[in-house]
Amino acid sequence: MDDLSIISTGEDCTSKEMMKRALNGTLVYLCEKLAADQYNCFGVGIVRSVDEKENNVYLLHSLSSEQLAKTNVLAMGSTSLPSQVYLHCSPKIEGTIPYLQNMSIVQVQA
Repeated sequence: MDDLSIISTGEDCTSKEMMKRALNGTLVYLCEKLAADQYNCFGVGIVRSVDEKENNVYLLHSLSSEQLAKTNVLAMGSTSLPSQVYLHCSPKIEGTIPYLQNMSIVQVQA
C-alpha cells in the first residue's frame, strides 16, 4: 500500500488512514498517474479487503498483469456497489457475509 496513492472524489475522507478504512468493499478505479496530474485509468475493481497489518490491498479485477503492475492509484468515486452484491448470495454460502454484521433480534420476556 505504500506504493499506492488513494484519491477520492468525495470530501468525506481527508487522510490516507481514513481512506484505507473506507476502501473495504468499494468500487475503485485502477489508474496510473501520469505527468501534470493526469491519470490513465485501466479499469475498475472491487476492494475485497485491506490488511493494514501487512499493508496489502486485495482486489477483484480483470486487468492484465502488465496493467496491474502499472497501477499506482486507487480512485474512489461516488459510485456504490449495488446491495445485491452484499445481500443476494448463493444458497451454498454459509456463515457470515463479509462487510455485513449478522444480527438476530432476541425477545426478552419479563
